[in-house]
Amino acid sequence: MLRVAHTITRLAGGPSYRTVMLAQHMNNEEVTSWVFYGSRDKWDPQNSSYLEDALPVPSVYIPQMKRNIYPHLDLIALWKMVRELRKFNPHVIHTHESKDGLLARMAGMILGTPAILRTYHGLVYYDNFFGPKTALIRPLFLNLERLTNHFTDRVVSIGASLEPHITDLFRLTVPKKVITIPNPFLLEPFLKTRKRYFLRQELNLPADAVILTVVANFQPPKDHPNVIDAFAHLMRLEPGTPWHLCLVGNGPLLDAIKAKVQAAGVSDRVHFLGYRSDTAAIYGSSHLTFLGSSTEGTPGVVVESLAAGTRVVATDVGATRDVIRSFGTLVPPRDSLALARGILQEMKTRRDMTAIRREISSIHDVTSVAEQTLALYRQILREKGKLP
Repeated sequence: MLRVAHTITRLAGGPSYRTVMLAQHMNNEEVTSWVFYGSRDKWDPQNSSYLEDALPVPSVYIPQMKRNIYPHLDLIALWKMVRELRKFNPHVIHTHESKDGLLARMAGMILGTPAILRTYHGLVYYDNFFGPKTALIRPLFLNLERLTNHFTDRVVSIGASLEPHITDLFRLTVPKKVITIPNPFLLEPFLKTRKRYFLRQELNLPADAVILTVVANFQPPKDHPNVIDAFAHLMRLEPGTPWHLCLVGNGPLLDAIKAKVQAAGVSDRVHFLGYRSDTAAIYGSSHLTFLGSSTEGTPGVVVESLAAGTRVVATDVGATRDVIRSFGTLVPPRDSLALARGILQEMKTRRDMTAIRREISSIHDVTSVAEQTLALYRQILREKGKLP
């Protein structure tokens, strides 16, 4: 029996859903996968607690493992990680975020775990990712990753376009250690979605309202100021079109973005929907979804929107171009006018959304991704003579 320990800093956000999903689809008569996770942030959606309440795989909770740096708690978390991993005795430790990536890989080195991996669901080392603290925090994180990657067997990139960033831009590891495996998604709810513009009724909008949607928490990497500026440009470029912008999510910058909407004079056309669990229906109720992000990994919004048959415009950051391919419109980051023009261009482009939905499903289907990942584990263990 192959034993795999997946670790994740907290059960909130895209990487956690991907990690749990991957672990679940690996469990069979030949493989057992457990998830080791820490505590959520105060800004994480409370609804994500259902993952903790009903995890579909065996799990271990390490409450002292938190996203931010707490030296005392981090030492306790490392001790507990070593203790719990020793009990499970995995053949593979597969880490998925920064804090668990540090602690679990250190634990794996202490325990002599045969195979240790790190997936970069996104890169947090770009300019201003941590706001004013970036200059202080980024060198620390970079050097910790470089150090632990020396003792990591494989580094998994979620998109081919991220590989040069991993190996050349940030020099996190050497090219021979890097392999690209797409992020997994459970796309059935989105593939079943049909166009029903219920948001018009919910928000009491006119029958001809053109609904644009951004699904993203209000945090610096999502660059909501760029989104609002682009929408203001759009209103000026085509003032006769009844544009409406729906913003789905929560986060620490919410109040600042509400103030920016007010200052931009578009508050009657911008709607804050908060956290929503019915994202498949929201995509189906939108004419187009878009992202104005300054950094990304594999944006789940893009994958899910395309699977739902909804047009997409996004900034060309992270692995976004690996997802969009020829299915939508890419624009430069931090260029609100280009983003507005990209939306206009995409709205006028003819696309076979039925064919796009099929292709997106074939690329990101969780069963296929799980098979690729298990094949990688076995390859590493076989090379070391440790395959059970």
